[in-house]
Amino acid sequence: MSDPDSQSAEKVDDDFIKLQYEQAFDYLQTHDDLIWQTPSVAAAVNSGILYIAFQLVDQPEIRSALLLMAIFLTSSLTVALIKHRYFMIVESETIREIEKHFNSPSIQRKTTPETKTAYWSETKPTDFLQTRSASRWLIRGMILSLFVLISLLVYTIQNIF
Repeated sequence: MSDPDSQSAEKVDDDFIKLQYEQAFDYLQTHDDLIWQTPSVAAAVNSGILYIAFQLVDQPEIRSALLLMAIFLTSSLTVALIKHRYFMIVESETIREIEKHFNSPSIQRKTTPETKTAYWSETKPTDFLQTRSASRWLIRGMILSLFVLISLLVYTIQNIF
């Protein structure tokens, strides 16, 4: 017969691992939410800064300072976006490892899975966009916004001299 204490320790370990699974899934959802919210925040704040800089301000020095502020904000939020994506990957892999620990089939979290299990959809993507990573497109959009802001700053500085 097995020792009751070892069964209890094994049960506690499994309970703890299940708690870690739930926590990793919660973090995964939080990072996913932040990935979708970050570009919207950047767009809203940058729109306000651009409106002030080009509609309300006549001095190119102040306009340049406002554009530098927008560039700093956009670059900071781009880094945050990249970090959120990184942690989503880490949490997704953690969840997958916990599913392996319990010999549970994995839940589909990617458009094109490496291996199929019981919980993976047979639905295939029908077009190019369905096979692309939305977070990568959001990061590219943020980088493009950053280049536009830098171009506006260069244009403004050229008008100073």
